[in-house]
Amino acid sequence: MAERPLVHKFGGAVLRSPEGFAAMAQRLHESDGQPLLVVISALGRVTRELEQAAADAERGEYGRALERLHHLVEQHQRYAAQLLGSQGQQHVATILDETAAQLQGYLEGIAITGELTPRTLDLVRSFGERWALALVAAFLRECGFPVVAVDATELLCTDARHGMARPLLEQTAQSVERSLRPLLRPGQVVLTQGFIARSLRGEITTMGQESSALTAVLLAALVGAEELQVWTDVPGVRTCDPSVVPEAELLPALSYGQARRIAQAGLRLLYPAAIACAERWNICLRIRSAFTPEAGETVVSSVPGELVPMIIGREGVWLLAGTSAEMEAVLPLSSVDGSTVLARWEDPESCSVVVSSDIPPYARAVAEGALLTVLAAEQRQVACLLPLCGQLLSAGQLLRLWYTGEELRCFVAAPTYEPALRALWGELQRR
Repeated sequence: MAERPLVHKFGGAVLRSPEGFAAMAQRLHESDGQPLLVVISALGRVTRELEQAAADAERGEYGRALERLHHLVEQHQRYAAQLLGSQGQQHVATILDETAAQLQGYLEGIAITGELTPRTLDLVRSFGERWALALVAAFLRECGFPVVAVDATELLCTDARHGMARPLLEQTAQSVERSLRPLLRPGQVVLTQGFIARSLRGEITTMGQESSALTAVLLAALVGAEELQVWTDVPGVRTCDPSVVPEAELLPALSYGQARRIAQAGLRLLYPAAIACAERWNICLRIRSAFTPEAGETVVSSVPGELVPMIIGREGVWLLAGTSAEMEAVLPLSSVDGSTVLARWEDPESCSVVVSSDIPPYARAVAEGALLTVLAAEQRQVACLLPLCGQLLSAGQLLRLWYTGEELRCFVAAPTYEPALRALWGELQRR
C-alpha cells in the first residue's frame, strides 16, 4: 500500500439524524483520493436503549423490552426511508428483520431465566453497531463511494472481560494484516465499527462506554496512519459545556498528558484508553465538528497547549453511597456494563462513588445526575469557587463536593445541572 490511509471516526453524536449522515458524506468527499478507513458507532442513544431493553427483560418486563426493540427497528427503518432508494431500503430491511428476530430471542431468554449475564449483555449491545454498519454502508454506496464493510468482530480481538474487554494487540494486528490492510486502496472506503470485538473464545465483547475512539486509534496505528480525524457535533474541546455556556473557548491544542487529564475528569469527547494508545503510537487526534468543520478543531499530539481553567460536565451519571464494604461489592458491576468510576469520596464510616453507568439503578444508588469537574493550573483558581460551592451545598444543588487543591468535583442532581454549571462558570470568570 503506497499511500497512508486517512482514518475517520464518526460517533453517535453525528449519526443521530439524517443531517448527520449528509455531513459525514460531505467530510468524506473532501478527501483527496486516499484510502479511507471509517470507524462508526451506533446511532445516537441506541446502545443505551438496548441496555435498557435487556434490563427490562431481566426484571420480567418482557413486553416493555419488546416495545424498545420495535422502536429501535422503526427508527432505523425511518432513517433508511429518508436516506436510501428502494433497493437500499429493501437490503437494510432484510438485515433489520433477521437481526431483530435474533435479538428478540435473546430478550426472551433473559426474561425466562431472569438472568442477564455479562456475555448476553454484550450480545444485546452489539446490535446497535451491526445495524449502523448496514445503514451507513448502504448510504455511502448510494452517495457514490465504493464501500467495503468489515464487521469489527473480524478485526478486534480482546480478552474475555465482558463489558470492559481489553484489546489483544498481537492477535488484532494479525487480523488487520489479513482482513483489513489488503482492502485499503486509493479511493475506496473501508467501513467498520467501534466498541464491539470478539474474544479468543469467539464470543462478542464490548470495550467500555465511549470505546469507539479506542478502536479507531488502534486501527489507525496498525494500518500506518499518522492521524485520526474524530468527527463529532461540537468543534473540538471547549472550556465548558457549549450547550450551556455558548461562549466557552476552544482549546486548539492539547498534549497527550493534558488530554488524558481531561478525559479522566469525564469529558466524553476523550476516552482515556484511546489517549494512551494514541500517545504510544504517536497518533495525532484532530477533533472537529462534522457539521461546521470551519469552526476550529482541537489537536491532541505530543505538543502541549495552554490549559486554561475549565469546567467539565458529565451528565447521565449515578451517585452511589454506602459503607466501603458495600461499595466494594457493587463496583465490580461497573466493569460489566462498561462504565467508569469517575469520582470517589471516602471516610472511615462511609463511601460515595460516581459511575458513568447507563444501566440504572445500581444497588446503593442515591441519585442520577451530573459530575462537574473544575480543572486549573493553579490552586487559587479552584479554591476561589469553594465559598460558592458551600452555598450550593446548603441550597441542596450540590449533593457531594470533593476538593484536592488543583481539582474540584461536584455531584449535582439532574435538574440542577445547568444552573449549577452556569453559577460555577460565572464565578470562575469573575476571578
